[in-house]
Amino acid sequence: MKENPRRNVRILIIDDHPSTRSMISILLTQLGYDNISAARNGMEALQKLKTAKYDLILSDWHMPEMDGLALWSKMKEDETLRAIPLILVTAVNEVELVKMAISEGVADYMVKPITLQALTNKIEKALSNVPGSDNP
Repeated sequence: MKENPRRNVRILIIDDHPSTRSMISILLTQLGYDNISAARNGMEALQKLKTAKYDLILSDWHMPEMDGLALWSKMKEDETLRAIPLILVTAVNEVELVKMAISEGVADYMVKPITLQALTNKIEKALSNVPGSDNP
């Protein structure tokens, strides 16, 4: 029996709404990812990033304490953390803000509500751009 390559991909979900974290986790599990952690905001995520390794981050854009773009700014200061693809998830489709985030080096963005197909496409794209990774 062939092992699922997605099983070893470590994903961090960051969102201040428990229901959104849960929904994204369920979708990821349906896609075969089972190494999933969660944080409520960018500050909590930074603590997790100091103690564990992740292959991908799905972060809400607008959160209290530290939003997704501010988290990315902090991550860029650390060579190891800036190598982790970060996909911003937002309820707002503001083209100028999205362009700015992409120019800052964010891997991609998704507009809520998240669909299984969109999530698949965004994850595969983000992970395929990581040097030395196998696209799961």
